[in-house]
Amino acid sequence: IAGALIAGKYEQAKATFERWLGEARGHGACLLLSSEGFYEQSVGVGELCKGLEVRVIGFLRNPIEALVSNYNQGIKRHLFTRRLNQMIPEILASSTEYLVGSPFLKWADVFGEGNCRFMSYRSTDDDLGLERRFLQQLGVEDVTEALVGGLATKVNRSYVKSALEL
Repeated sequence: IAGALIAGKYEQAKATFERWLGEARGHGACLLLSSEGFYEQSVGVGELCKGLEVRVIGFLRNPIEALVSNYNQGIKRHLFTRRLNQMIPEILASSTEYLVGSPFLKWADVFGEGNCRFMSYRSTDDDLGLERRFLQQLGVEDVTEALVGGLATKVNRSYVKSALEL
């Protein structure tokens, strides 16, 4: 759905959304859409969800961590070979609204602030972890332990400097 919205293929996104929504309703369930691809698609998702009860959950990353993570992804997925200090000036010269969460304000405009919950990617207030905080926002605390109870270590914590250099 997100890919179709990004590509401007609204009718394709709508058809997929309606098919998935129908399947969820057939099971007496809620439809959960989760993708980084939706980050800047609040208007398109708003159109798809007209008349529906919607809860929006978003996590904002620390801007420095986001820059480093994007750089690491560029190396891993896009074969970037430049050093971080070479890329930072280019990144900061372009729009950095995504680094400070400005797209979240658009989600609140579309769905209403009362239907949105935006949180820090890393919480300093508790030791629950991202997965547990996400499930709490969905209201499924009773199955949280079964779903994430064994997650004691982080997955893909980013590469160490030597791996990035390699």
